[in-house]
Formats: sequence, structure tokens, C-alpha cells
Amino acid sequence: SFDQGPEIRVDPQNRCACMHFFDKFLAVFPFVQETGGLDDVDELFGGVSRPQAVKKDLESYVIALSDLEASNVKDFAFLHGYFEPTLILLSEPIRTWGGRLPILKN
Repeated sequence: SFDQGPEIRVDPQNRCACMHFFDKFLAVFPFVQETGGLDDVDELFGGVSRPQAVKKDLESYVIALSDLEASNVKDFAFLHGYFEPTLILLSEPIRTWGGRLPILKN
């Protein structure tokens, strides 16, 4: 059985989304991004600008959490202020609960 349903988080700069599902996998969904071409640089130097949109269409992929040596992921989030989308995972290597505190105390 699975503890929770799928959860989705979106990068703060809307570059991609990530979904945690089946308690064992992360699916990454890159969004289509339009970037300006090299002609935008010409405008800075007084040249004639020819706006040119380049679309980056990337494929989604799935990551097994066992490959990352992460188990029992409790939460995940994208970090703000990074050049590339950066994901942080909060996991619990050994499942426990408050009643077991005397046994598993550090």
C-alpha cells in the first residue's frame, strides 16, 4: 500500500514540474521554454534587432529514488535562486513514529 497519493511541485521560475508517485519514483516534466536568439544582443550594441524565438522542447523522464539512495520521502521542494532547477528531498531512512522514541533515540 502507498502512504499518500502523487504530489506535484513546480519550479519557482516555471521551468519544470516534478511528481512524486508510488513512494518510489520522481517524474520530471520540463516545460517548453522560449528563449531569445542571438539577434537580441545586436540591439544592445546599436544594431538592428530581429526578435527570434527558439523553443526548447525537452522530454520528461522518471527517476527511481533507489538510484538516489533515498527512501521514505516525506516531502520535496524546489529551491529558489538557482540557475538550474534544484530539488531537495526530505526523507526518513528508517520509518518510525513518536511511540518508538525510547528505542530509536540518538
